[in-house]
Amino acid sequence: MTDLKRLRTLAAKLIKVLAFMAAGALFFTWYIEWRSAVVGAEMRGYERTLKAIVYGLLIAYHAIRFDDRSQTQDLKDISPRWSGALVALLTGLAATTYAALPSGLNSLPLSAIIFAGTLIAVIAIWRFATAHADEIGEVRFKR
Repeated sequence: MTDLKRLRTLAAKLIKVLAFMAAGALFFTWYIEWRSAVVGAEMRGYERTLKAIVYGLLIAYHAIRFDDRSQTQDLKDISPRWSGALVALLTGLAATTYAALPSGLNSLPLSAIIFAGTLIAVIAIWRFATAHADEIGEVRFKR
């Protein structure tokens, strides 16, 4: 029984490495398409194949590792400081990217200002949520 579990674990690690390699190749094809429209048109066939490989490997990985997770294991709640800071950071990075890209606003000074404001907001949210962690969350009624 333990040999089968070790074999499944080893197969899952191999599949995960192959999935990361295929995902890296897929990102590389996207980069080539972005940089060169002429060569990018020829990469579309490879892109479809790589997407199918990545999805197939991810499905195989989760199918192999399905029994390893306990069914009674509950998910831990993320702390308010992490959830608030991550939402602010991801939103700010999206706005910064939009402001910097040529297809967006194409303004590097504006993107720098947005990024600085994002960092300040993330720090403020982190400090506030750390100080008031007991007061943040679901509604609590006193009996």
